[in-house]
Amino acid sequence: MSDSPSLIRDFAHELRNAISPIRSASDVLHVRGSDPVVLEKALQHIRRSLDAALQTIDAFVTADRAMTGTLSLDLTTHPLATLIDEAIARVKATDARATPRIRVAPASDPLFVNVDHEQTMTMLSSVLEHARVTCAENGDVDVTVEREAGHARVHVRFPVMKPVAEVSAAFDSFRAPSGLGLMALRTARQIAEQQQGSLVANEDPASGMREFVLTLTSGTDPGAVAGVSVPEAQANGQAKATSAHGAANGKDAHLPMKILLVDDNVALRTTYAEALTELGYDVIPAANGEEAVKLAESRLPDVALIDIHLPTVNGYQVARTLKSRPATKAIRLVMLSGMTLDETTRRLSLNAGFDDCIDKMAGPSALDALLHAS
Repeated sequence: MSDSPSLIRDFAHELRNAISPIRSASDVLHVRGSDPVVLEKALQHIRRSLDAALQTIDAFVTADRAMTGTLSLDLTTHPLATLIDEAIARVKATDARATPRIRVAPASDPLFVNVDHEQTMTMLSSVLEHARVTCAENGDVDVTVEREAGHARVHVRFPVMKPVAEVSAAFDSFRAPSGLGLMALRTARQIAEQQQGSLVANEDPASGMREFVLTLTSGTDPGAVAGVSVPEAQANGQAKATSAHGAANGKDAHLPMKILLVDDNVALRTTYAEALTELGYDVIPAANGEEAVKLAESRLPDVALIDIHLPTVNGYQVARTLKSRPATKAIRLVMLSGMTLDETTRRLSLNAGFDDCIDKMAGPSALDALLHAS
């Protein structure tokens, strides 16, 4: 992470907020952990806090990369209305009360934008979340879109609880609008600019209204070129991916799937192996790359879950070796990443021969979900 004191200080603040409920839950477990109801509630708090901590880490890694110009963006064409709907759904999912109301005025004609899907989704969600937490009581958040000279503009307008003369202060901090693992407005503005767009805020203290204007580069409707609508193209791509995974992993359903688990961290290797065994897998542990290659050739696992930062021979080298040998090239390789899974990390893993990637901190359940999905 960069040496910016503001970034590090804000990161520490947000991470402490995210993980502090774990301390409270552990205190409760220490006193009343034998009570099944108390145990389940405490575990729910721990899971939510861990999810929030992981989201916070990802948000600040994105902030650092956006600030240093090292963020990798995958620009593709998307319907703007769909992006807005998905962002609103993400915000509402964090609050069952779904207040204030977010009202969207439909565009007169479909607008398409050329953006990085995930970063723009998070950017829109952060702007809407800021509007949600600062909107005046009984107020509404109004979203409108317009086309202008090669760009699409998203206007988010709402009454604020406490109008200020200088709304640009909202862009000074790296902290998110609320503890939801979203990116800060400062990061959102940087990402908008790196996509040849902009994010600005205006406020009228007299009326108490605040407005964010997000400008994005217009794109061409891919359906007009290929003769296939965006939803149809996405569905076709997903169907092909699922079919390919199914063909590559056709195994006897009555036998437990064998997983080669490669990580030099003893504690992680032990806990992952225990959890995967409980989930019904036959786990083959390996502490380094050389051992992993030997075990892969002798035991022929269905899946190899491989850490990248291994001593002497790293995970990328292990993957290339396994894919280059006839006996092991059919093994499904899953990268166990200790870093944020951005586009650069995924591209490096695919180039090395990995079939999939999962976040190490997401836990064994993430691998179980991946294998069941395909």
